Formats: sequence, C-alpha cells, structure tokens
Amino acid sequence: MTMDAVDSVFIFSTCTAFGLALTMVFFILTFRDLDGGILLPRDVCDLLYKLIFPENIAHAFLAVLLLVTRHFEAFFINAPLLLYNLHRMRAFSLTEQHNSKSPSHHHHSPLPRNPQYANDPRTWQLDPSTREIFEELVIRRTETPYKAAFYGITFIWYLHQVVSAFMDTV
Repeated sequence: MTMDAVDSVFIFSTCTAFGLALTMVFFILTFRDLDGGILLPRDVCDLLYKLIFPENIAHAFLAVLLLVTRHFEAFFINAPLLLYNLHRMRAFSLTEQHNSKSPSHHHHSPLPRNPQYANDPRTWQLDPSTREIFEELVIRRTETPYKAAFYGITFIWYLHQVVSAFMDTV
C-alpha cells in the first residue's frame, strides 16, 4: 500500500473523528440545556433525533474502512465502540418493537403518542412520546462524555498517524 493511500485513510479518519467529537460536544451542551430547564425532553429528542443514526453510521463506516484498508490496529481500537453502538441500536429497536406490539403500551404511557413518530420504521431513534424517554436520556447523557473522550483521543491518534506518515516521506 502506498503512502498516499495511508495518508488519505488517516486524513479521512482524522476529519471523521473530529466531526464525531463535535457531535458529542453538541450532545453534552444539549443535555446541559435540559438540566438548566432551557429545553424540554421533547426538544432534546428533536435535536438529537437527527444525529444519533448518522453518528453511528459514520463511526461504522470509519471502522469498516479501517478494516478494509488493513489498518487492523485502528480497527481494533474502534471495534468496542462499534459493537456497543450496534448493541444499543438493536436493544432500543427490540424495546420499541415489544412496546409497539403490547396492547397496553399506549394506555400506560404518561405522554400521548405523537403521530409524527407513530409509524416511523426508524425505531432506533429517540421517540419523545414514549415513557422510556427519561431512561433513554439518562443512558445517552451517561455515554456521551465517554464517546466524546473516545473520539477526541482517536482524533489525536489519527492526526499523529498523518503527521508520522508525512514526516516519513520528507
């Protein structure tokens, strides 16, 4: 593999990790606004709704790219978070499927079901009208600083790889 290929993979990885770290900073600031009473849980879900799946897809794409380009060390660094994201998407999807099949689900929900999300097949995303919203927000609030740290550390590591590859060519 040429140095150009290594450079381009790690340059892309650096940019992706930077973007993902900024996304996690946005999540943290959104949760701070929720804690401060500036935003309601429904508003937080609406803000984060658009970013959860793209964040997971971007990280999965990055991990697969590293695997395909045979950067196994970088792939194995990303593998635990990749597996965690897949597990979270699957677990949330199964919970939502179970709740949607339960006839009593709509009767026990403290919030009325929002028609905007009622028939949405993207069940891995936050649904601000279910009673699980508070549990899900607690989980997201807990995992976000760890993800931000992970993306920040990998950003620095990818940047180091780019600089090292550049220095080797000079």
